[in-house]
Amino acid sequence: MYNIKRNNIFKNLYKNCYIAKRLDPILDDYGNELEQYSKPIKYRFNYQPVTDEAEALAYGKTEKGVIKTFIDYDKYVGKFDTFDLAYLYGATPDGEIKNGKNANYKITTCIPQNTKILVYFAKLTKKQGE
Repeated sequence: MYNIKRNNIFKNLYKNCYIAKRLDPILDDYGNELEQYSKPIKYRFNYQPVTDEAEALAYGKTEKGVIKTFIDYDKYVGKFDTFDLAYLYGATPDGEIKNGKNANYKITTCIPQNTKILVYFAKLTKKQGE
């Protein structure tokens, strides 16, 4: 995951992540909505845990519970939306039968800025038996 031996901040700055876009829900035989996601796409971002005191008060203090990143507006505008799933910190979609099953974060906020897009990710909690 990290190249600790070389101790070079620029080698560890950008980390792999996968984003699965939320698609329109489908209905099952009983009329219940079932969420569905597209096949995850691999990206490389500099994402970090929220450490600012004001942000921590807004989102709650948890270790790696809320993550944020700034991404280039021109390159990523319209590619991500709230409720898309993310695979961060080494999580991958490898071996998934259903898209989004291995995701460990969800996009909670996606705000365009002047030249960047601010994206917040919230940690997902797995249901018992998953």
